[in-house]
Amino acid sequence: MKNTYNFLSNVRKGSLDTMFEKWCGGVLTAARRSIHVGSSSHKKGTYTNPELCKLIKKRQCERKRVRRSETTLRNYNSLSKEIKSLSTKLKTETWPNKCKNLDLKKDSKKVWSLLKNLTGAATPQNPSPIRSKSGRLATSDLERAQVLKQHFAESNKQKKWTHDGKNLESECSILEKSLTLDKSSIMATKLIRREFEIAFRKCKNDTAGGPDGITYNMLNRLGPKAKTALFKLISLSWETGKIPKQWQEAKLTAFLKKGKPPDSPGSYRPVSLTSCAGKIAERIVNRRLYWFMERNKLINHNQCGFRKNRQATDQIIRLTQNNKWLPQKREHDWSLLRSVPGLR
Repeated sequence: MKNTYNFLSNVRKGSLDTMFEKWCGGVLTAARRSIHVGSSSHKKGTYTNPELCKLIKKRQCERKRVRRSETTLRNYNSLSKEIKSLSTKLKTETWPNKCKNLDLKKDSKKVWSLLKNLTGAATPQNPSPIRSKSGRLATSDLERAQVLKQHFAESNKQKKWTHDGKNLESECSILEKSLTLDKSSIMATKLIRREFEIAFRKCKNDTAGGPDGITYNMLNRLGPKAKTALFKLISLSWETGKIPKQWQEAKLTAFLKKGKPPDSPGSYRPVSLTSCAGKIAERIVNRRLYWFMERNKLINHNQCGFRKNRQATDQIIRLTQNNKWLPQKREHDWSLLRSVPGLR
């Protein structure tokens, strides 16, 4: 990662997009050398014993001999039959103990994974053909992607602003102009390394990466120089107000909804995978923005969603408590629940 750190010494002279591309290239190169795909040691299953492991090793050696045309498939097939019969015997013996040791209260995750394996829900399936609007079946990956792309683009087109949406937009613009930030404000000061470290702690290893190919597993394995390089990039983006192009792009993945026909484009739910490095920058900005809005009381005190120490059930409790005493006071209460158009 020496090259990744050295090119940031004169970071202000180059483009932010170019600098981030070079940083991504250095991280991906280091990841290919140091992070191994998969595990070198095979994980032993639940229904294994030393005898079964020996038979599997013998079959692997016999398979190599067959590939080199040194022997026929007779020994290989006989070993496969022995492995199958032994594994079936082990499953029959260990199944009662496995069910007996399951605790529905503590091991609920294990129970659900076991049920999915038994029903075949966890088994990966081949992608099914999708029928387009013209009635033509898309079978290849490229054709399926084109059909889903057209469907998602049509369903997610931004509609024209309604009257309420326009009023809300004008109110937001007026509020933005009324705010004056001095140099000592938290929204105008430079980022500090502690903010970066706090946002970095929330990286999860089991999260997929975005279009740049950088995953949280790679970020958690970064050295001090590579982390410093990423912090300088985020600080430069904060100071200049420019965002790298890679952070504005997303990789779209379609998942089939449960119980829906696989040949219909409307049966798929799109999931956008954005840059993991961009998510770290978002957490830093969100933390400052939330503190600034709470400090200046810009959030309505009745709002409970997306706030610390508050939740949506607080509104339900407040509503039920107010309605509890209304019959005794001989009063009425009206509640209107609606969604503002244009804010979807």
